[in-house]
Amino acid sequence: MAMGGPPPPPDAPGRRRARRRCGRPSLLAAAAAAVLAVVGGTRPVAGGPPPEWGASVLRIDAGSTGDAGAPAWTPDRWFSGGRPAVTGGRPPIAGTTEDAVLRVARVGTHFTYTIPVRPRTRVSVAVLAAETWAPNFGVGRRLFNIHVGDTAASARLAHRNVDVFARVGARASAYIYTKPLTVGPSGTVVVSFRSLPNKNLAIAAGLILKVEGGRVPAGLPLAPVPRAPPGAPHLAHAVSGGPYTEYDYTGDGATAVRLDGTGSHSHWDGATKSSGKVVSYHWVNRRSGRTLCRAPVCAMRFELGVTPVLLTVRDSLGTVSSDGTTVTVTDGYLPGVWCTFQRRPDQRGAVVAPSVWARLSKPPASWATRLTSVDLERLPVPFASAAVGVRCAGHFVAPTAKVYTFRVTAAGAAALAVKGKALLTARGGGGGDAAAAAAPATHTATMWLPAGTHPLQLTYAKAAGAPTRLRLGVDGHTPHRYRSLVYRDNAVVPTLHYLSVPTGRPYDVLKVTGAAFRRDEAVYFDGVKAATVRDGAGSTTPGTIYARVPPRLVGRVTVTVRSANGRSTNGLPFRILAAGEAGGTLARFGAPTALAAPAGGAWAIDAPTAVAFGPDGRLYVGTLAAGVVVADVDPATHTVRSSCGSGSVGAHRSVLGVAFNPLEWVAGAPARVYVTTSTLYWGRDKRLPAAAGWRNGAVEAYTAVPPRAGGVCLVKAATVVSGLPVSDHDHAVNGIAFDARGDLFIQVGGMSNVGVPSAPFESLHESVLSAATLKAETSKGAAFDGAITYTPSDDPAAAVQVGGKDVSVWASGLRNSLSVLPHSNGQVYATDNGPNVGFGAVSTSCTTSASDKTSVNTDKLLRITRGSFHGHPNRARKECAYVAPNKPSKLAPPPLSLLAPSTNGLVEVRSNIFAGGLKGSLLLSKYAGGGHGRLHLLRLSADGKRVVSSRVMANHGGLTIAMSPSGAVVSPLAQQRQILVLPPAMEPWIEYRRRPAVISVTPARGRRAGGYVVRLWGYNLKGARKVTVGAGAACTRIKVLSAHEVTCVMPAGKGKVTVSVDGSQTTDHDFEYMAV
Repeated sequence: MAMGGPPPPPDAPGRRRARRRCGRPSLLAAAAAAVLAVVGGTRPVAGGPPPEWGASVLRIDAGSTGDAGAPAWTPDRWFSGGRPAVTGGRPPIAGTTEDAVLRVARVGTHFTYTIPVRPRTRVSVAVLAAETWAPNFGVGRRLFNIHVGDTAASARLAHRNVDVFARVGARASAYIYTKPLTVGPSGTVVVSFRSLPNKNLAIAAGLILKVEGGRVPAGLPLAPVPRAPPGAPHLAHAVSGGPYTEYDYTGDGATAVRLDGTGSHSHWDGATKSSGKVVSYHWVNRRSGRTLCRAPVCAMRFELGVTPVLLTVRDSLGTVSSDGTTVTVTDGYLPGVWCTFQRRPDQRGAVVAPSVWARLSKPPASWATRLTSVDLERLPVPFASAAVGVRCAGHFVAPTAKVYTFRVTAAGAAALAVKGKALLTARGGGGGDAAAAAAPATHTATMWLPAGTHPLQLTYAKAAGAPTRLRLGVDGHTPHRYRSLVYRDNAVVPTLHYLSVPTGRPYDVLKVTGAAFRRDEAVYFDGVKAATVRDGAGSTTPGTIYARVPPRLVGRVTVTVRSANGRSTNGLPFRILAAGEAGGTLARFGAPTALAAPAGGAWAIDAPTAVAFGPDGRLYVGTLAAGVVVADVDPATHTVRSSCGSGSVGAHRSVLGVAFNPLEWVAGAPARVYVTTSTLYWGRDKRLPAAAGWRNGAVEAYTAVPPRAGGVCLVKAATVVSGLPVSDHDHAVNGIAFDARGDLFIQVGGMSNVGVPSAPFESLHESVLSAATLKAETSKGAAFDGAITYTPSDDPAAAVQVGGKDVSVWASGLRNSLSVLPHSNGQVYATDNGPNVGFGAVSTSCTTSASDKTSVNTDKLLRITRGSFHGHPNRARKECAYVAPNKPSKLAPPPLSLLAPSTNGLVEVRSNIFAGGLKGSLLLSKYAGGGHGRLHLLRLSADGKRVVSSRVMANHGGLTIAMSPSGAVVSPLAQQRQILVLPPAMEPWIEYRRRPAVISVTPARGRRAGGYVVRLWGYNLKGARKVTVGAGAACTRIKVLSAHEVTCVMPAGKGKVTVSVDGSQTTDHDFEYMAV
């Protein structure tokens, strides 16, 4: 709305509810708001709006694109850093009429506004803020600083540790005043926001400038943001991928910047029970309105400065979403100096002058970093106690022509040169021995300099074990405070710090970490350029590069990095293992793709959740609202030849787990699939009454039948287990799996965040069967009782299980485990989600609780055993105290591995891909709603009780995971309506040399009696004549389906056995006879 005069006092109570965002709650979902106004005063206060300012007022609606319903406000501009955040249409904030302004904000760890005004005028600044994000309702949860000045260099701290909640509480507005400012020759007002470490993001919803006796610039309108029609569902979701920062490397005032909108997606809509697919992308320059491109990814040239950019996407259902970002192009000069570190000959502890050290030194620089000021009291960890040489280079900025006094304090030896002239040398405290020379001492020198920038170089050397002290000052100030040092960041050459592993094989992914990985960077192995898997650094940020070890190299090599600025200052040793040599794995997955439709393009499936390949070779996919979909997939091309399914499994019911009992796959029997079904958000969305909602989970069995009208090929055979707990959120009955005896593991999610009822979970208590791995003794056959009942039945906290006694807790303390895996090594593994900050308190005993800040927001890989407890409290079972995964405890065994949030999928590698090199390892998938996820490989010890190595195999992953017969990773992307496929990047014509090779056997487990059909998938199987199981038993009734696929009937047997075709070689075992 328009600002019709000053805002009212912001001290009335108000209420505002945080909007749900994609995936887990994010810091960017913060709904707090701030209005920056230019007024007098010196301290934050509640209430007391700024005075009426008349015509000389500029109002900037931070984060807005001009369509927020506030015509008196200029759309967001003159900013750098941060990103827009929409707080949504919530109840008004107390104490202000500017609700439309407060609905959007700019947030970030550091962002700055540089606003042009007339020089030599007086300006005043104030900040209006409101804390509306529930996780930040607490003192000290959001803290940030505000700097104000007329240039970036002169900006001073105006307010430290701003804590809106501490001053006015939740959902109420407060004004924060700063001192008036006189604008100098720069003609700008600079207002900078910087968050404190681990204290959430700084935030601003608007800036208001009042200029006394001067004029403010007119606010140029920006391109409006397209919106969906009123009342349309929120389906399309644009993700612009910024903000982007790039350097002008050529000096022509512009450079190419790659815009990436591939994170855009479409949401599931419960009303229509479908989700769209993004079908169009439109990038525009919001300043000029000019179209930049119409593709998800495009490279465009941008001029020096900050350019606002808008991405608008449309999905197949017609809904539209836009996301604004910025592209910043700079000349590459940053405050500070660029310093390189290297070890040097110690010469028996004597301190060597930098000039002498430079001539003697042979090792190249092996560490580099930017220092905003030269004030060293400690060295990087690799050099903490070593004999070290340091070289810092940059430019000294002289604001005026005059004589400058330079001061160097050093414990050791140091030398300073300005404009190429040696200005001074410092050699510690003096004296004849090394100890005296290492004592800090200060030396000064003067030099007349004209106004402008002048090259500066400072070198430093210290002995091993000696203290570190190096400080540079100018005219009584450190350069950091004086703001007088800059360096050209886009001209430095790379420096390597370390490699992720010292050895590996061809095609392994190696993580290279260092500094100054700039434009056109690439990794080289003895001069051979490696393929870049992912550039973790980006073109303007030091960081990492992931590269594949090139083929045809063996032995010791030197790894270097080259960029457009030159070759790295150093190289690091790496050993490429030969074939048959222990260590390393010839393993990599190819480019990500999706299951393909018969007519081409990606095969579309609404909200897929769980995947499993059946004994009939088909892919069974659980969905949020479409029941179970069955796809006949060609494992060689991953094309869906045909599909059918069950149709709906009940109103509002979702399928989150899919499994098969290998004991039921017998000759002549159809496939029988077991699925978990639950109604999510049953109370919040008024789908079920409370008495029935909390126990609405079930395990159901469906039998495959010939396709019927409407594409139905699965019919319900039985409800196997009923009465399972389901939270009033998204924790439900999840993954399932059968053990070697045919009993069923069931993963049941918790009903709270960390054991205490909370608002996000509609204040439900845990129950006797929630937050656990259950075991259903389905091996009892007809005598099995899975109909769970409780008394009383309407209260989960007090309910006692009285029916369904063949279902019980097997392992407990799992907060929300989506996957369970009975491994061929006899162990049972499970993934588990960690707590969400802001979703509820932590149970510390059966009657006490603590802040959720004491919980650890990390996922876990667990080895679960009968009776084991894994940290999530459940007061209904008297498991009352939370156990953090990173702290030793007698109550809970430590996790096998700590994982990134949303690492849900878990599968054992049973196939012979990569010559069997991954067999028995675990693959875990990390889900990302609007991004790419991740695929982890974990190797286990021989007894399966430890993880011996972990590595990232791909930067893609879905909600759950399975492996296709050809060894590809198959993972559902719920929001993208696709099934991700990561094929193994093998060269079979080299690995198998035209000889038969078995990659997988489906199913991989079965009855001891044999007599059932299995499918062998591999290479060169077209002429298969003999299939041998174990020591020599024959798999009979061979049918050759293609050069890749053969079926046969398994013989009787026991234990774990190999399966070969015409004498093919295999690794370890290919098939497991079960205990029955």
